[in-house]
Amino acid sequence: MIFGEEARDPRRTIPKATYIAVSLIAVFYAFSTWVIAFHYGPSNIQAEANAHTTTIYISAIRTLLGPVLALIMNALLLTSIFACALSFHNTINRYFYAIGHEGLMWSGLARTNGYHGASHVAGAIQTALAMGVTAVFAITRHDPYAVVVAWMGTFSSLGISVIQVIVSIAAIVFFRKDPRGLGIFHRLIAPGLSALGLGACLVVMAVNLAVVSGSDSLVVDCFPAIQAAIGAAGLASPSGPDSVVPRSMRISVAPLNERLRTS
Repeated sequence: MIFGEEARDPRRTIPKATYIAVSLIAVFYAFSTWVIAFHYGPSNIQAEANAHTTTIYISAIRTLLGPVLALIMNALLLTSIFACALSFHNTINRYFYAIGHEGLMWSGLARTNGYHGASHVAGAIQTALAMGVTAVFAITRHDPYAVVVAWMGTFSSLGISVIQVIVSIAAIVFFRKDPRGLGIFHRLIAPGLSALGLGACLVVMAVNLAVVSGSDSLVVDCFPAIQAAIGAAGLASPSGPDSVVPRSMRISVAPLNERLRTS
């Protein structure tokens, strides 16, 4: 829905892109997990993962294919982490701009560059925040991959899973009131299965935070409580949940809904 207005045919393009992306990612992760488990053996994989959380794949590559390909694998890992960071940066930048534009925070966040129209103020603040968080980890001498990437990846994955479960339930409630001409599969079955599957994954992740993050730190154990507090703060805000959702985001769905009805 976020990028619905940027697609020529959102009813066809967005579901197709989503199905392809999710399918490719699922197959790739399943295959890579099976390969690494096969390499170390079913009886040894858990011990290896616990002992060498950050290097389990690199070590296998080095053993089977040599140090040169292991070095290439490390380089690809770095570029993929950069790509993930850039993706998060662009998304947060977009939300900062919308929040500033709606007056929910400092209006300067909505300032754009006069030449190329980019939200450069929001981008600069997001960059400063990211560098600040990274600097804290660096000053305290935490491992940049085992702690920074693993902890932040766990925190964000947990939050995204919560949001996805809520969105799946919201889709059922919304289309129960206004079917929009959609069949029962799109209105109930698909979001219902999604809520159940994502909910199960969320529970497994929350119960096994130490395994997911590779750390048994108390901070990691508090991730669910921290996110629950953030959600409670949003619900307790003066206007409820609507006060933390920029008006432009709520209104911008209308053109997409109109195209869904007419397509």
